[in-house]
Amino acid sequence: NPSVIKSVNNYLSRFLGEIADEENRIDAENFLKTMYFISSIYCGYKDDASRKKQLHCSIKSKRIIRDVKIVNLPASLLEGELRLKLPLQIGFAVDYDNSLKETLAVAKTRVETFLKKNGYYGASAEVLEVGQADSLLIDIIITIKNGVFARVNEVSVFGDTPIRRRAVVNAYRRMCFSFNRIIETFSTGTLGCYSRELERETTQSLQDKFAKMGYVQARIRISHHWIDVNDTSAPKSCQKRSADDSTQRCVNLRID
Repeated sequence: NPSVIKSVNNYLSRFLGEIADEENRIDAENFLKTMYFISSIYCGYKDDASRKKQLHCSIKSKRIIRDVKIVNLPASLLEGELRLKLPLQIGFAVDYDNSLKETLAVAKTRVETFLKKNGYYGASAEVLEVGQADSLLIDIIITIKNGVFARVNEVSVFGDTPIRRRAVVNAYRRMCFSFNRIIETFSTGTLGCYSRELERETTQSLQDKFAKMGYVQARIRISHHWIDVNDTSAPKSCQKRSADDSTQRCVNLRID
């Protein structure tokens, strides 16, 4: 990259007229290693036509992330929340080698984990870097493919409960109907959206309520039965939408 070469040459000019010894070679290497955009460097001496020593430094530049674009993220999921979980951020300098490929793979895993944690099942993420050979800048493109929001189909309550069973049923049937999930309610068209995180929050809320009522030892156990998308007797919204659709989207909860 021309700008990198110019910056390096400007610094190396200070060695003109200096003794071509190991100390100066190491000094040049050590200083250049502190530059934010340099990934690796090696400096050495070569003889020119007049048998004078020339200091040559071979460098490998890092790439600077100019932008991180997320494509096809469902409107009900917070993009800012997902961005905080990514190992790649705007302005980061990254080594342009196999370590970048490994980081892209980590980003893919984190995106898919985030989606599933928020109830968006069957989705996959493609994470690519896009840049020009003559530029230090690269863009990270994250594309989300497929996926559906899971929903609670039925809730069955067994055993004794400190509150009415209907209240327990409603708590799990209406997990979307909370302040921080209200946009998801409108996006999915149902109060019964499902995710492990929502389930955990709802269970903790109920157990805290039981404890305040004096039932400190009360515990909630949940069993899950995911509805087969090929089950034609299931509600239409739980069945597959195309021949190659295999994503389970409805779950029945048994509360004990």
